[in-house]
Amino acid sequence: MKKTTLFIILAAIFALVAGLGFGAYSLLNPKDAEVTAETNNSAPRPAQQQVQPTAASSSQAPTDNGIKIAYPDAPQAPGTPEPAPTYSAQTITQPAPNPQLDRQDAQAVVKEAITLFSSRTSLTDDTYKKQLEPLTTEELHSELSAMPMSIFADKYPAAVKDVSINENIKEWGIDTPVRYSHYATAQIVTQNSGTLEVQYRIAAIKMEQGWTITDLAVDSYKIIPDSGEKK
Repeated sequence: MKKTTLFIILAAIFALVAGLGFGAYSLLNPKDAEVTAETNNSAPRPAQQQVQPTAASSSQAPTDNGIKIAYPDAPQAPGTPEPAPTYSAQTITQPAPNPQLDRQDAQAVVKEAITLFSSRTSLTDDTYKKQLEPLTTEELHSELSAMPMSIFADKYPAAVKDVSINENIKEWGIDTPVRYSHYATAQIVTQNSGTLEVQYRIAAIKMEQGWTITDLAVDSYKIIPDSGEKK
């Protein structure tokens, strides 16, 4: 037998014995075998990055910067309401029709009509209807009968204290011997709601029985200070 052939046979036998020896070692020590295999065969892994804590996970309390934001849609604290004005009680005397009224005096008839129309004991008091009937046209009387003075709804009883006649209503025509139209102001006292100043427009024509009211309208009103008001 040649030496070369003998050397190959011996190398094969040595390799077989080494393989059998490593296999037997792996069976008896599996952990060491895994470590050895991982060390020899696996590629190096990148280092794991450390997670840094965010602001939300910080345990430090937030700093108050002193800024306050108002949100218009959020419920707001109610303000303190201003107290309603109060008035001393006043004695109310309901006026009666003037039996001596001069129907030839336009200004006197106008003042009488405003006084009777605006002096009432309650919202449902309709005494003025009968009192105004001889001083107004039939058409106006039917309209006034359906006109409660709503501006006094919570202020009755009320009575006219004074009526002043103001300038002519140019849109209704200038005054003539048979036509009269003016703005007027009345001061009306109430029992517990002070004194009101009411603005009117009123017109009259000269008829056979004397001056007769054809138009009467309330424009506006306001409460005016007087001795009855508690300040």
